[in-house]
Amino acid sequence: MKPYVLQVDLDGEKCLVVGGGPIGLVKTKMLVDSGAHIRVVSRSFVPGFEKLVEIEMVERAFDATDLEGMKLVHAATADEKLNESIAAQCAEKDILCCVASDASLGTFSVPAYLDKGDIRVTISTNGASPSFGARLRRTIDTVLPENPQPYLESLRAIRDESKEAISDPNLRMRLNAFLASEQGEEKFVEQGEDGWMRWAKELLANPESVDESYTPKWNRD
Repeated sequence: MKPYVLQVDLDGEKCLVVGGGPIGLVKTKMLVDSGAHIRVVSRSFVPGFEKLVEIEMVERAFDATDLEGMKLVHAATADEKLNESIAAQCAEKDILCCVASDASLGTFSVPAYLDKGDIRVTISTNGASPSFGARLRRTIDTVLPENPQPYLESLRAIRDESKEAISDPNLRMRLNAFLASEQGEEKFVEQGEDGWMRWAKELLANPESVDESYTPKWNRD
């Protein structure tokens, strides 16, 4: 059985990291950009935490009351028994919990991921080898565009316009798939943002001109 894959909106939610070591630091950094309110509880903290001004650092041992009001918890201490206890308490309270020392004890795990602007690539080995997942992430990083954000913003703008301009969903998906294709990206590189937008708007006014082969197809078995 494989876990279900999803992204969770944590903006404004309370999240807890238990553990101030290197793993706790990584887990905290991963949460920072989510917009969550982050508390980190630990007897001590490795260098690096002090740079994360968005978080609350509590220098003491974990207490069960730390779980109150939490949406998500990372149990990232060096004490496996404590991590297991935190996971059990989270289960009783229906709190999402990730256990660094044994992912099977928690309710979720965090795959290796790579961010380039709005592009997020995640890689999971389902616990078999996080190190191999991290290696694949580094390999993928070498083939992604260095700065894809301007192209992505242009795709977003046309996609938003197409929702109003094209009533046929298949035709709308065909246009957006074409603009996001290798040919569409090459056009963006050649003509720049302004030239590409003019070209895309011409297609938006006449989406039937896009070859039908760009209509997305999914296996619905």
